[in-house]
Amino acid sequence: MNKFFLIFITFLLLSIFSFAQHTTTIKGIAHGTEGKTISVLSYSNQITYLEKEIARSTIDSNGKFLLKINTDDTIFVYLDIDFYKAALYIEPNKLYNIDIRAADYDIIYKINPFLADLKLDINIVKTNDTELNTLISEFDTLYNDFIINNINILLYRNQNNKTKIDSFNVKVKSIFKGIENKYFNSYVRYKIASLEQITQVMGRESLFKKYFSNQPVLYNNVEYMNFFNRFFKKYITDVSKSINKTDLDKTINQEADYFALLDTLGKDTLLINEVIREMAMLKCLNEILYSRNFDKKNILKILKDISVKSKFSQHKTIAKDIITDFTKFARGTKAPDFKLINQNNKEISLSDFKGKFVYLCFWRTGCISCLDEMELIKKFNEKYGDKIEFISISADKEYMTMYNYVKDKGYDWNILYFEKKWDMLKSYGVKAFPLFVLIDKNGDILKYAIDKPSQNIEGLFIQLTQQPIKKHHKIGVK
Repeated sequence: MNKFFLIFITFLLLSIFSFAQHTTTIKGIAHGTEGKTISVLSYSNQITYLEKEIARSTIDSNGKFLLKINTDDTIFVYLDIDFYKAALYIEPNKLYNIDIRAADYDIIYKINPFLADLKLDINIVKTNDTELNTLISEFDTLYNDFIINNINILLYRNQNNKTKIDSFNVKVKSIFKGIENKYFNSYVRYKIASLEQITQVMGRESLFKKYFSNQPVLYNNVEYMNFFNRFFKKYITDVSKSINKTDLDKTINQEADYFALLDTLGKDTLLINEVIREMAMLKCLNEILYSRNFDKKNILKILKDISVKSKFSQHKTIAKDIITDFTKFARGTKAPDFKLINQNNKEISLSDFKGKFVYLCFWRTGCISCLDEMELIKKFNEKYGDKIEFISISADKEYMTMYNYVKDKGYDWNILYFEKKWDMLKSYGVKAFPLFVLIDKNGDILKYAIDKPSQNIEGLFIQLTQQPIKKHHKIGVK
């Protein structure tokens, strides 16, 4: 028993130690952000660039925060506070001490009507010359200077362009000689590959042979994926001379056959490698989802098959992400729930109105066009409020700003305050005010970014209150 007990304890300790080795810590201070939420976002993949949250923490009363991320790979992430973002490369088992400089976090209320991402100004404390972020920053400065000083190589094809790029490459290798960081070296290699492609100093086949043949697919490397996406942009549908358009139509529009499509793409000599071929296929499927020449339901079926049947786990994830990204606000998808306080200080949830249509509006008092729409909502609420629930969510800086305006106007439908829940706004993809969403009786999206009250919406209200709505599929088309 003692022997087996010792083996068990040893295994347990090794497991704990192994887990700890892959935990990255980000800590520091964010000036003027006390009580706010700080998140770490990463790309689920770099075909759709769909973001996922991998860590979050509440910033304490002294502005301090601590974030823990489990990662086995070096990844590119964003630190996110409200609508402010800062880019950061993090490596496994590293500690990053971050100083986030003060910013005007109220500026988002002054920018109307756009909710664009703003730059978060950060500094990595006690870094060194071989730290990855420092290396990339130094290389990017050299690269940008080279582009500025040789702008003609991007504008005109010239025999001297290759010589200039080769000389720059030699200079870079000399400056960073001895650096053994694999992520950085690949970052540099594929950034220069992109330069060679853009300037056309190398043909497509030569580029493929140099940068893809017998090379691993670097799913997490930003510059590898930038080069990959640029190289294979519309390659299958427009560039390749070996892929028959009739075969594409047959395998996608008629058969919706994942394996037949793979075979069709295999006729191109650059796509003999299975991994690259399927990656290129995913890139293509993501592009043609927005094309009128291909059946969207069939594309979604092929993607679903890839998400289940692919030999490569990364490709399964990418296929799922493409489906999620395309159908996020499609008819039949579940509308994100929320729980907010209305003008009467009553807690209201979207789920409270199951069994009733909901006409949802995102607005704020600083948006003039929003105020005009609110007046029209008042009229429609009086006519259709018994069968359609009108809900307006204010993104004002303060609750009382919304409350005083609503009280003065005498609005009596459910007008909620967003309580600075930026995640809720992001879950609805709010980028501008006003935004309107129509939700059906089951809590599913019926129409995203539907017409405003001023855009002859009443005809639809009449239809909703007088006629039954036909059943719809859970996965539809935007």
